[in-house]
Amino acid sequence: MKKRDDGDSGAKSLLNEDRPIVRVMPEHEILRIASTLPIRSSGRLNWPGVEVHRYRTQQRQHQSPEHSFPRLTVFISHLTKPAKGEVLIAGKRITARLENGRVAIAPPGLPIISRYEGAPCETTVIFIDPLIVAEVTAVLAKWIPVPRVLHPYPMQRFDASHPRREPYA
Repeated sequence: MKKRDDGDSGAKSLLNEDRPIVRVMPEHEILRIASTLPIRSSGRLNWPGVEVHRYRTQQRQHQSPEHSFPRLTVFISHLTKPAKGEVLIAGKRITARLENGRVAIAPPGLPIISRYEGAPCETTVIFIDPLIVAEVTAVLAKWIPVPRVLHPYPMQRFDASHPRREPYA
């Protein structure tokens, strides 16, 4: 192992040479929340505005302390069996059954406490820079048409083509 400077946070950490540096959040903050460092990361790929990490949980139950994410965060769970998840976000409790491939989104800056009960699993976490979100929104606004109503009274059209009275009912 070799000591290396973390860059953004100024903190020193013991890392393998092949383990990438986490840029979105300092490693000590990730350890506090997830109790593990990423097993894979896009840190060395230098993707502008996007950082992807893969985490593996070893515990059957995990509860994170209160925290918030600095960027829009997308979670994709990779489960072998469905699990139970609970999130307390900005004072509102949300309970969900987690399944393989389910996507969850955490907005930046809101206080979050999460709890997980189930078999050990892997989770892909994607941190997205607000500028990237703005660029994607601009492209969508330009190229995806705004939905419009084709008929102002769809129930009248339905009733005309599907009568409920004699002789055709």
